[in-house]
Amino acid sequence: MSRNGGCRRTSRLRMAGIVLAALTCGSAWGEPAFDAADLRRLLGARGFSAAQTQAALATLKNASARGLPASVLEARLREGLARRATPDAILRVLADRATGLARAEEVARRGAAQGVRVRDRDSSLTRLADALSMGVAPADVAGLLPAASRAGGDLDGVSRAAEVMGRLARRGFPSSDTGDVLQAALAAGWKRSQLDGLVDVFERAEGLGIPRDRTQQSLVEGIRGGKDLARLVAAEAPANAASAPAASGAGTVKGGGSAHGDRPGARSAAPRSPSGRGPAARPPGHQPAPRTPAARPPSPHTPGPRMPPRAPTRGPVPRTPGPRMPPPHH
Repeated sequence: MSRNGGCRRTSRLRMAGIVLAALTCGSAWGEPAFDAADLRRLLGARGFSAAQTQAALATLKNASARGLPASVLEARLREGLARRATPDAILRVLADRATGLARAEEVARRGAAQGVRVRDRDSSLTRLADALSMGVAPADVAGLLPAASRAGGDLDGVSRAAEVMGRLARRGFPSSDTGDVLQAALAAGWKRSQLDGLVDVFERAEGLGIPRDRTQQSLVEGIRGGKDLARLVAAEAPANAASAPAASGAGTVKGGGSAHGDRPGARSAAPRSPSGRGPAARPPGHQPAPRTPAARPPSPHTPGPRMPPRAPTRGPVPRTPGPRMPPPHH
């Protein structure tokens, strides 16, 4: 093959790559990768004013010009229309989503500079934007890039680790408690199912009362050692219970008694004799004081004198005849 023929072949390959990249982000000449006329008609039919319609289309056009996945924004726009959301609410969601995709794209650029490969760019950017919307900071995602680069990972793995970080943050685990574990997982080349399982592992360790710093250290060591993390957490629970300080303090046992076996509320033992076979003898002349029974207080319900029982009455009561009336005079 001649030198000129090789140059022409190389030029054609480069041009094909440029065209393919342009088609991925939009059209080859910067035109938006969506049907603007169709969206304009749809938005007008759903009550969007001319200004609101122009704002929605401008958001999609700007995203497409920057190489962001405009199809994701269009899907979010159509979702809002299907839910019959107000135009203002749809525009706010659209703007927030575009901002999240732009922040995700910045993380992707930093990853590319560190050698992190990109396979499915749109899906990775969308997943990174989801993680950022869950409260994960871009700096926390950037902390995952070196581990992925050392392991030969790609942006898809970084985005999935960031998504797990966001799910854990929603459950009360900040990135300071999970970042080292996710970095170790990326460095070990963990896949999607393994990363997703970390959410259950963290929640189980929390339920067992294991301190979070100890959980993070154990999980990092377990990932590096290729151990089963569920069994590792189960083994940490007894060790954590054994190292917990006693709640009652030194010299006491559970229940409030002393460490010598005394029971709470028990009477003190009588002094023993020197031989140890019974109580010690009392000194001569010692007589125990007589016990005087304490007077009982009068009962508030002291019964009074009883009434004599009534004699039972049987049969008809006899009637005593009164004085008779004199007979009438005729």
